[in-house]
Amino acid sequence: MSLLEAFRRAIRYAAQEKASAQGFANAAAILDASGAVHLAVKYLQAALERDPNHAYSLVHLGVCYIRNGQYVEAEKVKNKSILILTVTLTNPDVQTVWIGP
Repeated sequence: MSLLEAFRRAIRYAAQEKASAQGFANAAAILDASGAVHLAVKYLQAALERDPNHAYSLVHLGVCYIRNGQYVEAEKVKNKSILILTVTLTNPDVQTVWIGP
């Protein structure tokens, strides 16, 4: 199997991971790391369709918007991600919070 085919399989697998927000976020991370920022944005949007409060996807989407020069969109996402993270981090019922790259 070529490296390109392995990459494509990894993206397909990540995006199908129980059709979860985290699966799409994982695929977006792979795409972003490979330089496909515009495609990563689509996967992050798909993640947020599954879970509109998925903090990792919100933060990562904001970063991608900044890279694309979409500053108005980045500002909207930043405001929502700050609200979600503030509620999450100040909630004693939340056991763990993972904020990735």
